[in-house]
Amino acid sequence: MEREGEALVSIAGRGFRIRRESLDDLETIRADEPARHPKSFVSLDKADHLLSRRTDATFVARVLSAWFSRYV
Repeated sequence: MEREGEALVSIAGRGFRIRRESLDDLETIRADEPARHPKSFVSLDKADHLLSRRTDATFVARVLSAWFSRYV
């Protein structure tokens, strides 16, 4: 990353190219800033970070749709 300015990383078996600028941007974010309301927590038992199983992705889409419809 230091020499090339970018690196290829593997997340859940998929390749992603990350640039140094992205990491620099992350360093400027205040991690202690609380989330604003409204917020909810939904457990995604056994789902991976990329929601690669169709059933997990469908569940998330339905939950988000139902949650969002209350505020639109």
